[in-house]
Amino acid sequence: MQQPHRPLVLLVGGAYIDLVLHVPEFPAEDDKLRATKVDRRTGGNAFNTACVLAQISPPAAAVAIVSPAGTGGDDLLGPTADRLGFTYLPLTHPNHLHPTAYIIASAATKSRTIVNHATLPALDDAGLRTVLASSEHLRLDHAAWVHFEGRPNVDDIRTMIDSVRDAAPSTVRISVELERPNRPGLDSLIPLADMVVVSREYAVAHGRRPLLPESHDHAHLDPSVVDDTSSWPLEARLSLDWARSWLLPKLCPGAVAFMPMGSLGAVAVQRTRTDSGQTRLMSAYEPALAVDVVDTIGAGDAFNAGAIAALLHVMTPDATTSATAVDNQRLRLARVLRMAVGVAGRKVARDGFDGLAVNLDDLM
Repeated sequence: MQQPHRPLVLLVGGAYIDLVLHVPEFPAEDDKLRATKVDRRTGGNAFNTACVLAQISPPAAAVAIVSPAGTGGDDLLGPTADRLGFTYLPLTHPNHLHPTAYIIASAATKSRTIVNHATLPALDDAGLRTVLASSEHLRLDHAAWVHFEGRPNVDDIRTMIDSVRDAAPSTVRISVELERPNRPGLDSLIPLADMVVVSREYAVAHGRRPLLPESHDHAHLDPSVVDDTSSWPLEARLSLDWARSWLLPKLCPGAVAFMPMGSLGAVAVQRTRTDSGQTRLMSAYEPALAVDVVDTIGAGDAFNAGAIAALLHVMTPDATTSATAVDNQRLRLARVLRMAVGVAGRKVARDGFDGLAVNLDDLM
């Protein structure tokens, strides 16, 4: 008897080798400093997200990542994927070194400063199809979720999203990550996605008011933001105000957007409709998990994994409008955000990505 296929959760983006220099404090320019420890580990937004998703996604799902690859990473990336239970599908360019991130991790501030070196050609639709064709069990028409890291090759990403929509079931969900503000055109991907993750830096570069030390008043906020969210920290209200003015017109109906804020937690919004057909933005805020911070590298990637797994777990793509449906949607949105923040909090409380397996319901 033929076994039913496993629904595919596919990530498309970077797989790096990270060289982490642990230092007592960040060095001054032209200074000399001795590292207390050096780690060589796997990295890259999409690969990190796969590491977490493989531990927390529904057991029936098959997690895989497609990424460009060079020489020099095979000893870590493949074995890590095997150990954590997901599939690493590299598109190898043998004349290029594998992408590397050099990370300075400061013990004094828990910050991490990253310098990347990558020369690989960007992944395009032909490359995605080539890699998937090499796999006997992973096919786009089995995809339940496909996540795209927002890299500079926006036109290629748009074409790959179109290919996923054409090949996968109508229920497939697409997510995109908008992290780097210096990558023009990423905003054109927003209407194509069911889930969008927007970094603080990206939002500020696209009009969100930055949180300044003297920012104590609410004069710059939409009055409804102050009235409805009086218990939220100011940065969360700034994010919601920006989402209403800049993000809402770009979101497709029913789409969810997340705005992580590090130690302040995160805001989530969802585009819905009123009974009269008017567009409205549903919102939720969740403070960060109270933990002793050990390692913030990849915290945003863990958040992304938590959001994807939580949406697969509890949320239906429902943009309808009855009072009961709206209340249920609001509760589901709050649950999803709580789970995503909880996964990110568990990650920063430990070094690396091992040991993150958790029942998502326990994070509610």
